[in-house]
Amino acid sequence: MTSTNGFASYKQKVFDAVNDLERLRDFSRMQNLLRTFELIGDVLQPIKENSFRVTFFGDFKAGKTTSINALLGKNILPAEIEPTTAGINRLIYDVTPSAKVIFKNGEERQIDISDLAKYITKLDDESERVAKDVKEAVVGYPATLLQDGVEVIDTPGLSDHREMTEISESAASRVDAAVIVMMAPLILSEPVRIFLEKNLLSADLGRVIFVLNVPPHISREETARLVAKLHKRIDEYILKKAEHQYGKDSETYHAYIRRVGNPQVFALNAKQALEAKERNDFDQLNQSGMPDFEQFLKKFLTEGRGLLLLQVANSRIAASASEILDTLDLKENALQMKQEDFDRAYKNGLIELANLRKKKILEMQKISYAADLVKFSVASIFPEMVEDVRNAAIVAISKLPIKSQELGNSKELLNRLNREVSPSVDAAISKLTENIQAKIEIGLTEAVDELGKFVKEFDDAFANIKLEFHVDPENPRNHNRVGEAIFATIGVLTGYTGMWAGFRADGFRGALTGLVGSIATTLAAGLATGALFPPGAVITVPIAVTIFIGLQVANFFTGGWLADKVHGEPQVEIFRKRYQDLILTEIDQRLNSPETKEKIGENITKIFDFLRSKVDGEVDALLDNLTQTLSELFNQRKNHDVVSESRRAELQQIRFGTEAILNRANSFFEDDQYSFDSASKKSLTIASISS
Repeated sequence: MTSTNGFASYKQKVFDAVNDLERLRDFSRMQNLLRTFELIGDVLQPIKENSFRVTFFGDFKAGKTTSINALLGKNILPAEIEPTTAGINRLIYDVTPSAKVIFKNGEERQIDISDLAKYITKLDDESERVAKDVKEAVVGYPATLLQDGVEVIDTPGLSDHREMTEISESAASRVDAAVIVMMAPLILSEPVRIFLEKNLLSADLGRVIFVLNVPPHISREETARLVAKLHKRIDEYILKKAEHQYGKDSETYHAYIRRVGNPQVFALNAKQALEAKERNDFDQLNQSGMPDFEQFLKKFLTEGRGLLLLQVANSRIAASASEILDTLDLKENALQMKQEDFDRAYKNGLIELANLRKKKILEMQKISYAADLVKFSVASIFPEMVEDVRNAAIVAISKLPIKSQELGNSKELLNRLNREVSPSVDAAISKLTENIQAKIEIGLTEAVDELGKFVKEFDDAFANIKLEFHVDPENPRNHNRVGEAIFATIGVLTGYTGMWAGFRADGFRGALTGLVGSIATTLAAGLATGALFPPGAVITVPIAVTIFIGLQVANFFTGGWLADKVHGEPQVEIFRKRYQDLILTEIDQRLNSPETKEKIGENITKIFDFLRSKVDGEVDALLDNLTQTLSELFNQRKNHDVVSESRRAELQQIRFGTEAILNRANSFFEDDQYSFDSASKKSLTIASISS
């Protein structure tokens, strides 16, 4: 997939995959393979929707909104106006410019796009009041980028009110590309650094793009220096986090370093780019650096998330096409067998199918048992982890500078103390979530190991049944069908395509590595924000445990009594002790409550239940389809039905059509530019351009 054809080549591949899936679904229905019909439909819908979510994060006034407007070529979103605590702004394609405001109470209101500032900014007192009730604004616009299936998300500034940061963190749990915008010369401010560590550096940098918004007064030489410094800072954070979490000498550490990849950094002048597009000044546009960023973004989406989506679709195509062809072979062979040979094969097939169903039940029980072990393991270390959070709060509070004259304004003092204590407690919470994540990963390792053994037994038993009817078990189209179908389905339905890509590369062990890499970001974001599900996921997957501690202490008490009759330096320590007691009480209520512990257990169960349901569904589909086929054959032979010439011609057409589809799917995987190995090894160019 070259940069010259970009989305055109990708969209043609998507079009071909959709057509093949739809034809296979028709063939499945005609062959009474109803479960395969359903599974194809599950994959078909996300491929048809084919959307990419690009979310912009960064400090207030870093140039996020201006960068988005520059991408779209029009000053659509209000920029350089003080933001509010309203939700995100979502831009989608629409032939006619439009805007819709969605309120927190569920109400939706169509507005004129020119009135958007009245709902999402602090334009005046009235708009500020309205904006507090806004959940998100959805803006439709006929921009070329959006027409290509891209959805652009604008989030509040990270350095503003805590509620704004929480909104940004919730948006981080489900993105195809995260764009971090910084205003030069400031790089990686403290809020941005914390946001990255908590939400985007847990798994990989493969979906993070850094944009340095460079004002005109900064020279090319200074820009190059800032870009180099940014690369160095990111590398330092990655290494520090990996050493802290895994230990420098561990294999896990080295695997993590390999997985996160290299940061992609662009320097550009967003304001210059926007003005250039509005005036059709191509020379100025090229000077701004925006065209290189745009080209990279499109390539990034198609060769990254889009390529994996295509691979998943073709995996479903290969699995379903193989099953259809095997069913045709079985029917054709069975009708030519002697009656006594058919009866023996039919009887043995039913016995084997019954045994497979029993084995499947046992395998599902093993997955549930693995979940129970994880819950027990987490419960055993949870008190110690809570104590670490308490100690982090105690140490942070002991270091707080408090002046006696501040005691007279308790509200302002509390706001300051909350801001200063929060980072330490947030860091302790992050460590707690990483420990829970590690326990989940261990449990998933064991579950996937067992699953690999089961699928091997299942494939062998299935091949033996078909051998009874003289269907060649060595046919290459039977290779790894069950495992590939399982992980393809999980990947496309959840967005965790890393699991499936890992399976393609290295079997079940690779699937496990891909799964761990895929869920890490979602887990970290979910634990930090309380978000259980990736927004916009086709099927919501609870890969997070809800633990959110917001140190907005003023929300829980007025604080007036803290300073009551407290004057002078000795009384500062009384105030500090009261403040500490309240913080610790709040931590205990949040973390040690039965509701929190129950929620942790419930969500661990849901993680494994989701895996179990996908395995169960794929295996049941194959068992049900084969049972249905054998039943049809039995009745057909019993009634001495004869296949008509027209029916024989129809079956032949199905065979020819399915073989052609399977050949296309196989050639897709053989094509180097679409192979997983090739995609994983691609090195995308890092551009550094100043105005």
